[in-house]
Amino acid sequence: MTWQPTEADLQLAAPHVAYEIRTLRLAWEHHGSNLFAYTSWYTHCRNLMDFFDGRGKDKDLFARHYIDGTAWDDSLKRLCRPDGYDEYRDAVSRQAAHLTFYRVELQTKGFLPNEEITKHLLGLALQFVQMLAPPRATWFADLLL
Repeated sequence: MTWQPTEADLQLAAPHVAYEIRTLRLAWEHHGSNLFAYTSWYTHCRNLMDFFDGRGKDKDLFARHYIDGTAWDDSLKRLCRPDGYDEYRDAVSRQAAHLTFYRVELQTKGFLPNEEITKHLLGLALQFVQMLAPPRATWFADLLL
């Protein structure tokens, strides 16, 4: 049986989701001038890709947990992803989580922090917040400021 979070679980996790969204935005804003922001971008990009796409393991948190019914998954089917989105998912995972030579290889192949991917994920974040039913929307109100 698949784990299903309770309303209390979702509320407790909401600040963590909001943190990922805010930090991706900040990492993108500073990726060119700050090495920490540059490397941070990969971690938060991967976390949000998985959160929005519903990729992960038992007890991982997904956008669909917050949206009633199948509305979130249905909305994902209607949108266009940036070119190379799936390749980027693999690359950001390697860049964020593994200290291997893949980092050098991926960097030379152009898998740097990406504006199109960032805009896509921040657009999904806005869509996510707009689809939330009250009172869940209040948990994320600071993202709309």
